[in-house]
Amino acid sequence: MDISLFNGFEQVGLIENSKSYFYEQKYNEVGNFEFSILTSDKHADRIKQKQTVQFGEDAIKTGIITDISIRKTTYGEREKVIKGKSLGNKLSNFTILPSKEYAEFQGYVDEVIKQAVRKNCIDCLDKNRKFSYLQIANPKMLSDIIRHKTRYKNLLLEIENLTKIYELGWFIDFDITNQKWIFDIYKGVNRSVNQNKVTPMMIKRVVFQ
Repeated sequence: MDISLFNGFEQVGLIENSKSYFYEQKYNEVGNFEFSILTSDKHADRIKQKQTVQFGEDAIKTGIITDISIRKTTYGEREKVIKGKSLGNKLSNFTILPSKEYAEFQGYVDEVIKQAVRKNCIDCLDKNRKFSYLQIANPKMLSDIIRHKTRYKNLLLEIENLTKIYELGWFIDFDITNQKWIFDIYKGVNRSVNQNKVTPMMIKRVVFQ
């Protein structure tokens, strides 16, 4: 799989021969990834901390590099090991600030979460806190109608907590064309063997090579 390197939304490299990789996408938590590349590769020197990487052409399988290390392979070659987290980890930099004693949000669960993200990342009064390239997808009226009160809590932890309670998923889409990160929430479909057969089951076969 090709791995694209970006500074912001500008592509600065393309890795076509990664020795190994994985991207773990999680339903209601921040995902993580890892890949390795020989230091002799022509794009190895272009890999930097805090760089954006995209796996294939999937806009959701995108993340930020958080760690780069060097190790020797069993053949004595030097390789870079790159680790990182999905785009949603950026939201851990934000704290929910109340306008009064508490910040209060009301509506369907996905509306409440998106209100909190908008108020603390986009419509915040402090210009230094604004997340200029974040865009929020339209609400879909998912799950229950709730009233949620909070203050001075980490935004990412609140998103993860609410989506776990109400069994919702969330992600940030990397929109290169419009140069935006798009935050959205969705309801997954149960296709396991033990579900009530409303939706067709899906059984995956794992093949080791």
